[in-house]
Amino acid sequence: MPTPSGIVSPMPLPRPGPAAADLPRRSAHRVAGRTPPAWPPRPAPAEEQLSLRQLRHQTANTWQRILCDLWTLADDATAPEARALAEALERRIQSTMAISDALFGLTQNPGRMRDRLERLGRHVLRALAAPGQEITLEVVAEGEESSPALHLAALRVAQEMLANAIRHGLHARLRGHLRVELCGISGGLRLRVRDDGWGPPEPERIAGQRGEGMALMHDLAALHQGRVWLTREEGWTVAGLDLPPP
Repeated sequence: MPTPSGIVSPMPLPRPGPAAADLPRRSAHRVAGRTPPAWPPRPAPAEEQLSLRQLRHQTANTWQRILCDLWTLADDATAPEARALAEALERRIQSTMAISDALFGLTQNPGRMRDRLERLGRHVLRALAAPGQEITLEVVAEGEESSPALHLAALRVAQEMLANAIRHGLHARLRGHLRVELCGISGGLRLRVRDDGWGPPEPERIAGQRGEGMALMHDLAALHQGRVWLTREEGWTVAGLDLPPP
């Protein structure tokens, strides 16, 4: 082990082994707990948990390496556009990672449902909002008791709802507001994403033109016998999801 002066201290010489007469007594001490093992025993984790931990670790390391290389290239470049591009790419990479964490815990444990929704909304905004747009976000979560499967379904649908609101409802708007509401009801979940943007197209324009975002919402809800809908209420566009108890 290095010492403060930087000199490596010599390894201690091995001590003589115990006499044969001492072995039963020392074993008894270990059984009695007087000599605890160096690593306390613990149950082996499930293989899926280990796989997820390793995936998180590998993904975080890879993205960190990409960001380091990106800034190395930007610092070597003389054009100011290179630094601006590096900043924009870093923002979008970090937002993509944060969205993946909020949805799936890709590089870190996702945390509480309200925190996941808030982080999800904030980073969807950061990834998709136009430069100079001022879009505020409000998240309300009540009665979060529900199954993890319903939570994940609601988060995945919320991501699509938020993206649609920013890309379509708030397109070319300088200012806007998003409100995400989650409520647990008798073991099920109710999700509402509201925006004060332009509003959905007329019903006749929707027919036959449903995009991938809406298709994903409906399919994700159908996995849990839920339903998704879109309406306009008092100046708000409201995207809704209702998931029954499992």
